Amino acid sequence: ASFSALFALGSLLSNLFGTQVYGKLTARRQSDVILGFNLAGCALVSVLAWHSSQQQLVLSALSRGLLLALVLLWGFAWALPFYIPAGVMALQLGGVHHAALLTNLFDAAGNLAGAAFSFPAGRCGSLGGRHWFPILAALAVANGVAGLTMRLAMPQEAAAKDKDKQN
Repeated sequence: ASFSALFALGSLLSNLFGTQVYGKLTARRQSDVILGFNLAGCALVSVLAWHSSQQQLVLSALSRGLLLALVLLWGFAWALPFYIPAGVMALQLGGVHHAALLTNLFDAAGNLAGAAFSFPAGRCGSLGGRHWFPILAALAVANGVAGLTMRLAMPQEAAAKDKDKQN
């Protein structure tokens, strides 16, 4: 199994099972879950970054299995905060008629950022070993910043919804 396939599998599992649970939570619990998933992603990528900095030339079966599990879990932790809040926001802003357009615009922006990031990431990755460290460290920082900013924004959004319901 390749590392990228396991990341995608983790993302798929997160979307399949996470959305069912996420929709049943209160707004406060949803923001807690998003923070937790982003911080888990930050921790998982930090472990991967640390491992890449060790520049192990040969991976043992245990080490390879652990790395594969970490990548699967990272995909799981990454998908829910990335897809669910953006989809909910698209529905709120665009309604049923324009939600697809907004979702496509979000995806296009994400794909554009991913494409821009893939050039330096691909260059570092092709060098192997320790050269993965700056890429993984940047992803760990991005997960941490996303978690904190989403955690700050989501309770304010929930409070605004509650206020609208009262009026």
